[in-house]
Amino acid sequence: MMCPATFTKCVALAFLFVGGLGISASQATARSPSELGLALDLGGQTLRLSENTKAADQSDLETARRAFMKWPIERRRDIQVLLTVLGYWPAVAGDGFGRKLWQAIKDYQGANGITPDGILTDGGYERLLELASPNLRLWKLERVLHPATGTPLWIPRNLAHSTQVTETGMRYGGGDEGVLVFFDYHPNLTIDDGFRASQLADAKTGFTTDYKVIKDRFFALSSHNNNSSQYTRYENIGSGIVGFIIFWPSTSEFHGERIAIVMSDLFRSEVEMGIRRSPPMPKNDLVAKKPSPTAP
Repeated sequence: MMCPATFTKCVALAFLFVGGLGISASQATARSPSELGLALDLGGQTLRLSENTKAADQSDLETARRAFMKWPIERRRDIQVLLTVLGYWPAVAGDGFGRKLWQAIKDYQGANGITPDGILTDGGYERLLELASPNLRLWKLERVLHPATGTPLWIPRNLAHSTQVTETGMRYGGGDEGVLVFFDYHPNLTIDDGFRASQLADAKTGFTTDYKVIKDRFFALSSHNNNSSQYTRYENIGSGIVGFIIFWPSTSEFHGERIAIVMSDLFRSEVEMGIRRSPPMPKNDLVAKKPSPTAP
């Protein structure tokens, strides 16, 4: 029998047919032409099943997308921040909904005993917030302003208690606190200048680059050495650049990489997009802030 497809496809389909029928290769070679025809028909059904599975998958994605897009835009962003806090979304928040975000929600659901359909109801959001709240309380994100530009930055105040004024801005943390944040403004540097300087600094100090990106208005990079990890993000502002560098121990249990992504997300939102945002408030804090019922 001449296989109408390429040799590679023919071999792949043969293994599919044999495996699907639960027979050995020797049994397969002894089959009659009519039985081979049956095998081919079954193979066609298998391929159609695969196509149907893809169609169902796309339909599920569209259902989840519609549900997600019904949320107010602020809630959509908060969902992504909370997924970041829990380690399921390693990116800044966007306004849309794609396959990667769908998968991140399903991964979170599956890991927490929730049906992994990628759809968050009101109760699902409250559960997400509840699970993320311990990290949010541990970090205690606080909004600070750069003294020269007034640019805002959210820092993990519980992990960076001390504050020091520097020539280019502010430094938070240090010593035994685990986290060190530099918040700097350089009035005469371009994005390209800052990106090259950051890469050079990594090379000179023995840091290995894990991620880097440069665009017209910003650059970001992350790197590590044997003991520490760092994340840098700078945005263009006027004729200069403003941004932050955060360092943390690579073996820390407070998830410095997640803190860095949340900081980057909120920083980008305010400086680049002009949208003022706050991180979601931990659930216990929300309960504490509710007014007491008035006595009759």
